[in-house]
Amino acid sequence: MAIDVFTEKVISLREASQLLPKRPTGRKLGMATLYRWVQRGVRCKDGGRAILEIVKVGGSTYTSQEALQRFFDRLSANPNDASPPTITAAQRRRQSEAASEILRREFGI
Repeated sequence: MAIDVFTEKVISLREASQLLPKRPTGRKLGMATLYRWVQRGVRCKDGGRAILEIVKVGGSTYTSQEALQRFFDRLSANPNDASPPTITAAQRRRQSEAASEILRREFGI
């Protein structure tokens, strides 16, 4: 799922590192770790990879609080649990438009 910059709380990677809990050693999470999550991701329990979603605005890289939550949810998920697919606002709008078109064709609404 892509980040929707108009509906999600977009933050810089630096801000994201400030939001996250400190490591067991008491040090904050380094920027290199966040970039590693973006580029290589982290192996999940089911053997797949969770990759932190980003959006580029100009030359800057951003993520969102919701993208961080989705990333951690994928890492924490039980591989036996089936989670419903998450749809974006744009996908929801297209589905609504398609349904409206069917109603217009079938019922003249």
